[in-house]
Amino acid sequence: SVGNYLYYLEATNTRAIYQLNKDTLESKKMTQSECTQFKIVGDWLYFSTDTSFYQMPILGGEIMKLSDEPYRHFTIDKQNIYYLDTTTNFIQTVKKDGSEKNVVVDREASCFLLTDHYLFYAKKDGGLVKVIRETGESLLITQEKTNQLHIAGTWIYYLTDHEDGRFVSIDENSETITPVDVIDTNE
Repeated sequence: SVGNYLYYLEATNTRAIYQLNKDTLESKKMTQSECTQFKIVGDWLYFSTDTSFYQMPILGGEIMKLSDEPYRHFTIDKQNIYYLDTTTNFIQTVKKDGSEKNVVVDREASCFLLTDHYLFYAKKDGGLVKVIRETGESLLITQEKTNQLHIAGTWIYYLTDHEDGRFVSIDENSETITPVDVIDTNE
């Protein structure tokens, strides 16, 4: 949600991104292509398709292609786009203008998230790792297989691959893991 608008990805037919006016409830189709995910950063809407990566103004306008490769899982900070490379599953960065591509994590990851001070990623073969962005120092938080990383405030939540599928939380500034009550999938 940004201002008077809510943005959503229509998931069943076209996989287009729509803008919904919260006051009038009128929907406007923002993209024509089949989108896989999107993020809004400032006044820009960034989105990935099965083949490419784009940006456009959040209120509509010219769509600009930033890359000829899709960014399967991505996030954006002030200067860079962080993404999972579709071939290696390494976490890489590229400047918003498409220059200066770099590998940030040279291990296979299934997902990641970025905070002001840390990069958290789930290793494909199991384990949650916290990387201090300023120094590059890594700390293994847990060896259990994790996925679906989320952040709320300073708390990182992830889903375990245990039979109970429980969510676990950790304060981003701590090394202490705090189990969260099992959440029923019907809730």
